[in-house]
Amino acid sequence: MGHAQWPAPAVKTALALIGFSAVIGQIVLMRELIVVFNGNEMSLGILLATWLFWTAAGSSLGSLLRLGERNPRNTTAALECFLAACLPPTIWALRVSKSYLQTVPGELVGPLPMLLASLGCLCLFCAISGALFVVVARMVEFECKASLRIAASSAYLFEAAGSALGGIVASIVFLRFLEAFQIAAIVAL
Repeated sequence: MGHAQWPAPAVKTALALIGFSAVIGQIVLMRELIVVFNGNEMSLGILLATWLFWTAAGSSLGSLLRLGERNPRNTTAALECFLAACLPPTIWALRVSKSYLQTVPGELVGPLPMLLASLGCLCLFCAISGALFVVVARMVEFECKASLRIAASSAYLFEAAGSALGGIVASIVFLRFLEAFQIAAIVAL
């Protein structure tokens, strides 16, 4: 059995793009939740817990449904497009949720409504992000003729690089000059 190849540039780009879009989406959505829930730190903990829950659910579902098993490149492209399309409606849903959760102006929203809003608003974006990781790991496995362990390691490496780049771009450029929907449009492109 020969040695596994290093992922092709298209595969590396797809992996980095997942990390890039996920971290920027997370930053934008955290900022929106801070606004919706009046800067409450509890909302950040709830957001992160919800984010992890839905991403894990998406990964499990992607694995269970064997997404990308037959054509991982096409499945990756479709899921990345769907992920890009989900960010603006997620931002909008979070903004609208405030009018339903805050019955009296100035009233702080409790933890249960925060949890319900986070669970409802973040489910699609995070689940797709989780499923996308599984599909891209399959793409690395298929393209590089690598074991699943090596494919997952490569996927983590390039996704982390994309996340780092996304964090830098978001903090230096996006958050200083753009608002949430503009950032979502750039990430979608």
